[in-house]
Amino acid sequence: MQFLSQAMGISDCIILSMAPLGIVTTIVAAIRVGGPSWLKALIGRATENLAAAELELMSSSSNEVCELWNGRDVVRCAGSAPVWEFICLLPRTGLPKNPKVKIMSLEDAENDPYFYIKRYEVIIIRNLKHDVPNISHNRHRNSGRGELYLAACFGILLQIGFILYCSFIAQYSKLKPHFQKDDHAVASYAFPLTIIGSVVLSIGMFICSHVVESSTLEETFQPTEHWRARLVWLQQEKTVGDQEFKSFALYTGEDQPNIITSSRADHGKDSDEKQRQGSEGLKDFTITTVVGTVISLVGYVAQFIGFRGMHWSVSVASLIAVLTMATVRAWIRRGLAKPMFCRGLLPGFELDWFADSLRTVGN
Repeated sequence: MQFLSQAMGISDCIILSMAPLGIVTTIVAAIRVGGPSWLKALIGRATENLAAAELELMSSSSNEVCELWNGRDVVRCAGSAPVWEFICLLPRTGLPKNPKVKIMSLEDAENDPYFYIKRYEVIIIRNLKHDVPNISHNRHRNSGRGELYLAACFGILLQIGFILYCSFIAQYSKLKPHFQKDDHAVASYAFPLTIIGSVVLSIGMFICSHVVESSTLEETFQPTEHWRARLVWLQQEKTVGDQEFKSFALYTGEDQPNIITSSRADHGKDSDEKQRQGSEGLKDFTITTVVGTVISLVGYVAQFIGFRGMHWSVSVASLIAVLTMATVRAWIRRGLAKPMFCRGLLPGFELDWFADSLRTVGN
């Protein structure tokens, strides 16, 4: 569930679909996000609001779902809260004493690509483009998607290796006598169902995870080569969902080469456009969800029947592959466990603290 809720690309879907763990959970997640009403009723989610699914399953934040600091860690809550995100651009050559500071919005920085040539030693960019900041995506250093591509390739090779193992013990004449089922030859249906079920299940898991991943839109911002970026979040005191959150300043303490934002796929559209396009988009999403659900269930049943007719080592090999990929997924999301720096602030004086901290930059 945690890996799926942070999925932001095809590589994440591939990693999740290779030697999958939590098959039913992934199917239910796809139904909750993009399934038809009758499928939602079938799993007991007929009247669920999209915000509930976004809170648990989607990588985005919105006016209905926000991320806050509870004093120990970042948590997702249903509701909205005043959290401001500032991108601090610092020159790589170092800061002089009492540097100049320029404050601008993210839209101005995008529209003026040559702003970095101007002689300002520190640039503070206020992210007004997105209503609610994505703290969890930027709490650790985002070095790119290279390791995701590597993990996806490893998962594909691991899945192929499992299929080859099944092929050798079931089809190779010199090995077949040593890998029998209860001292009898493996049933003729077992090997085809195992291979077909494994492949079909992976395809179904990919489709289901892609439904959840496609429900959000991500943007990545990178500082130019002459600058390094750091993020600061200012959180105002507020009660959200019967929980009281104090005023804090949050920062990571390290440079951020890639700043990621995630919002719902319909973010930025006006109400008329949503109403006009919503039915068509929902229809396409619904068909994809139904197809992914059916394929996943067919593959799951076929693989299960095939395992029952194969040698016991096939089940062990499948378990090893599942545990290996689970370890890979946990390693990829290791940044979520990285601690953040925080500082308690006086309520109502958050911006005053930030302005005062800028005064001491370079001293």
